Amino acid sequence: MRHFLLFQVLVFTLCFVKPAFSQNKDKEAVKTIMTNQWVSKYKKLKTDLENKAIFIKNMENISERDLAKLKKSYTATSKMLDTWLDHLVVSIHDKNETMEQIAQGDINSELKEELQKIFTFYADNFSTFYEETTGQKSNFVIDSPKTEDSESNEETAWTQEKPIEVDFLLSNVKKPLRPNNWNSIF
Repeated sequence: MRHFLLFQVLVFTLCFVKPAFSQNKDKEAVKTIMTNQWVSKYKKLKTDLENKAIFIKNMENISERDLAKLKKSYTATSKMLDTWLDHLVVSIHDKNETMEQIAQGDINSELKEELQKIFTFYADNFSTFYEETTGQKSNFVIDSPKTEDSESNEETAWTQEKPIEVDFLLSNVKKPLRPNNWNSIF
């Protein structure tokens, strides 16, 4: 009977300690992702986009035509940002080497190119409409992170046996980084 009880305690411990350890690894992964220099650039772009949209929506004497044009540009930029987040989540879930790159402050080249295109679209489209409508110069300058900086940082070895669950990534990475809908900004 004593051996049976010890066995049950061991099984109980393994059932609850293993998932807790794995969840800590996933939380560590989210922290690594959120502090990545490319994801930080994404967050700055998203914040600037939303702040300018708030400013525009609170402006007086703005024509309906200008407001509609800015809303269309905001929506297009938001959609591109949301798509990039989807690609980031898929990349992290499907490829462990992507997580190693993220831990070192980098991302894969496809994600870099896609984010650069979003930066360009934002600068050429939304920022231009914003400046024309408000008369204020957009002070947001988008520059890509330097690869030398990521090499000079202390490299983090990334070891995770299993891929991070997609649901976990969606709720802990995509959801907080997702741009707000135009109608929810006030």
